[in-house]
Amino acid sequence: MGVLASYGRTFWARSMKAVLPAVQLLLSILMVIAANACGDDSGTGPSMQSVAGSYTASSFTVTESGNTTDVLALGASIDVTLNRNGTTTGNFFLPGGEEDGSDFNADLSGTWSLNGTTVSFSHSANTFLPEVPFEVDGETLTGEQTFVGALVRATLRKD
Repeated sequence: MGVLASYGRTFWARSMKAVLPAVQLLLSILMVIAANACGDDSGTGPSMQSVAGSYTASSFTVTESGNTTDVLALGASIDVTLNRNGTTTGNFFLPGGEEDGSDFNADLSGTWSLNGTTVSFSHSANTFLPEVPFEVDGETLTGEQTFVGALVRATLRKD
């Protein structure tokens, strides 16, 4: 049994020495293919740098029970700057938007992130913006979300 075991180990070692270079070459080729397949997709979609900039609402509507209200026509405004470092500055204004009927004016200082083609906002002001995923389409961010039966739609255009 010892002779057969010794012969088996010797045969295995010789076989591996012959096969090992081919296996190493195959693994190298597979690693190159995998690296290219999982490579950086920065050329295929928006980046933080390309999306960054100053945006102004070009459309802001609320649809409830089939009635659509153009909130910009009522004097509302959304101006937000998306900085390359992921921070935001800006202002959200809604005339008569407070519960007591006074004007609502919110500071949009906070952060933003980009996941694929979706921009998300985060700030301490009580606005709808952090609840709405905005899709990047060239120089435009568009988002919509339903809140308690009211569909809110906003389009922000790069200045």
